[in-house]
Amino acid sequence: PDRHVEDAELEFEMFGLKLQEEPGPIPPIAFAKIHKTGSNTLNNIFHRMRERRNLSCFLPQDRAHLGYPGAFPGDDNVLASGEPSHQFDMIINHAMFNEVLYRAYMKPAPFFTTILREPVAMQISSFNYFFRKSLGDWETYLRSLETGETPHLYKNHQA
Repeated sequence: PDRHVEDAELEFEMFGLKLQEEPGPIPPIAFAKIHKTGSNTLNNIFHRMRERRNLSCFLPQDRAHLGYPGAFPGDDNVLASGEPSHQFDMIINHAMFNEVLYRAYMKPAPFFTTILREPVAMQISSFNYFFRKSLGDWETYLRSLETGETPHLYKNHQA
């Protein structure tokens, strides 16, 4: 057996736990992604869970967005996946959150979750990622938030 598996089993035994061969059931998961919070990491974990458990997921046609920055789920995704009929175990990609439509696409009794980050750190990270090249400095960025003078910058293709 793999040494890492043996080590993990030993650690679990110390706490009275046991590794399972097959994972137990989980509820459907509706994940509201928020930029610059670690949401891509959690999204990757959800995708691995989905693959391991053979769960259905509302996958976007562009491989990233379920209508974002427009309305959920986006016309191209409706064409590809059909009208809502409680057909998915997971919705975990970028989308404008709409609880009614999420519930309509999700299987019954979904678990809704998101990930948050301290607001100032999140704004600094967002500025560095999305705006530093186009705006140059923090003061210009803050003015643009106050005046709304640069709305085109908020439709970053990577968002």
